Amino acid sequence: MDENKIEYLKFPENIRARVGMYLGSNQRDGIFSAFREIIDNSTDEVGAGYGNVVHVSNNLGGYCYVADDSSRGMPIRMSKDVPDRTEAYLSISELHTSGKFQVGDIGRVGLNGVGSSATNATASIYALLVRVTEKNYKGSIPEVEKAWKECGPRQRGELYYVVICEKGYKKFESCLLLKDIEKMLYGKKTKSMIPRGMTTIVLFKPDPEIFECDNLVPEIPYTNLNYFLLIQQRFFGRKKVRVIVDGEDIKCNFKPFKYEIATTIKPKDPESPNKEIGVYLTFEGDPELGKTDKDMFASANGLDCKTGFHVNLARAAFKSAIRSQYKITHEDALQGLRFGIVILGNDFVFSSQTKESLRAITKVKMEDFNPLVKEVEKIFKKNPEYWDLHFEKVNQFWDAHRSIGAADKAQKMIDATSGVSSYRAKADYPKTFADATSKDRSQCELFLVEGNSAQSSLVMGRKDTKYFACLGMRGKILNVTDKSVDRALESKVINDIFNIIGLGLDINWVGKDAKTYEEAHEIIMKRSRFSKIVIATDADADGSAIFNEIVYLFSKFASFLLTHKMVYRAMSPLFRGYSKTTGKITYYYPDDPYDIKTGFPLDLDIKKHYDRWKGLSSLTPETGEVYDSFYNPATRRLILVTPEGIEYSMKLNEDINERKKLLYNKGILSNPYNFTDI
Repeated sequence: MDENKIEYLKFPENIRARVGMYLGSNQRDGIFSAFREIIDNSTDEVGAGYGNVVHVSNNLGGYCYVADDSSRGMPIRMSKDVPDRTEAYLSISELHTSGKFQVGDIGRVGLNGVGSSATNATASIYALLVRVTEKNYKGSIPEVEKAWKECGPRQRGELYYVVICEKGYKKFESCLLLKDIEKMLYGKKTKSMIPRGMTTIVLFKPDPEIFECDNLVPEIPYTNLNYFLLIQQRFFGRKKVRVIVDGEDIKCNFKPFKYEIATTIKPKDPESPNKEIGVYLTFEGDPELGKTDKDMFASANGLDCKTGFHVNLARAAFKSAIRSQYKITHEDALQGLRFGIVILGNDFVFSSQTKESLRAITKVKMEDFNPLVKEVEKIFKKNPEYWDLHFEKVNQFWDAHRSIGAADKAQKMIDATSGVSSYRAKADYPKTFADATSKDRSQCELFLVEGNSAQSSLVMGRKDTKYFACLGMRGKILNVTDKSVDRALESKVINDIFNIIGLGLDINWVGKDAKTYEEAHEIIMKRSRFSKIVIATDADADGSAIFNEIVYLFSKFASFLLTHKMVYRAMSPLFRGYSKTTGKITYYYPDDPYDIKTGFPLDLDIKKHYDRWKGLSSLTPETGEVYDSFYNPATRRLILVTPEGIEYSMKLNEDINERKKLLYNKGILSNPYNFTDI
């Protein structure tokens, strides 16, 4: 009889088995994330004031290469927590090992102690070199002190502690001269490859067994490196800091807009690990009144991070200042505003390990940035001719364009599904959208997925790309309870959803002129890009909330999708194991019968091996779990969303008195609100 067993994956297999969790992808962008993680370590070190030079190459004789001249270097003493490893080796061989967990200088990028380890685990070869000095040669492995004492004064400048790993496993650790290390990495006949004078050096080759792409050479993250130089110059006045890419200095190419603000914000919460927040804001008006985000740039701690808290902060600051000075409150208040924002802090919360979006600044609120609003107001006041003219144009723009109604927008969505317009529409789709490729659209299904990580799993889990499309949504969508259709379509996520579906909105949809239900349904099936719209969220409270918001969105603005039976919910499985009834491998979903005491499905044989999942992103595409759960008609579980009861549900959502009445009727409340209409 098989015993119930908990499996534990040790390093590096824990990362190699879930590379998407740590690097975002097993494609070339995952290699880019790994490369960027190592670069971030060096820019953090130099940015903290310990050095002046960062070296970068994406192909130094076949290796990705990063180095810096930090005066302190990575510690090579033996670890107190893991006595058989140096601290340097520990930092690349275990998750959550970092020198940045404690509160320190602002502007640090890596706070989770994951990046170096993830890069090492996914590299066919990873070499870490730390220069040996008078300060660090004692307390390391015996070879370090021995080599230091045997070397002459001239050689000591090129003496390095070195650890070399293959696929995350240590293969070599010693102390050698740099020229001897080069021979190990490049061959005996090699010429000098590695620039001299650096303190900490990392070289690695992405593992082709992990990354499924032909080109294993990542792009240079020039944008991030430019942000790093901008921060050093604007915040710290450090003009001597250099970034050298393949032997050539790069120059900061960010050009400020007409007006600049550089200030420091002190959060009100005394327990915030962010004692200070550095903010650099530059902006100007666009004479042509282009899109709000035209030429926008944004960074959080030096990362190319164009969405999230800091961007919302800039927009909120502008709106408050505009409302105060010009009494403008309409949605076009930011029209024609070009801006860039760079923000520095000690403890940031990013959307994922790949740090694509800034979710929050720990224990810092929007109102902490009220001083920034005052700074923007000062610029408006000091330059009245410039800004008076700009906002006069903004009001004229708003007056001219507010007559474009939702019906016109819906018609554009419909028109974009055919002919030349379809190519234009596809160009506007989100970059993360993975479309179905079949020409027979009646067989295609659109999955609306909770989060980028889950979307990545579902995209990779497709056996082919013919019939299944995936659109990832970052968290909850805009609550449209009190929003007009125009206001709802200002949300990029909502606009993307309806654009991709391409059938219009209730106010103007493809079947609006049909005389019968059957005729309208035939038109939909002929024009629709998808036969099913499947909402795929985690089987938890957050997932249910997102599902409810999307159903409410469809009910309010595109109810024909429900009427014509196009909307489904994909149930995410919680367990997979052997059925007591059939003895076969079976998936178990939230609506299956469960044992209240143990939390296990009643039919699951827990004496045999079983799998348990917390969410969509924990399912493994490679083993078929994703395909079976969401695409395989024989095993997946889709629930049709029908319009029955929708009107009452919407009323509950919109009317607090209706909710109170329901709670009273269910015996949850005992008339504490003095109802008179029960």
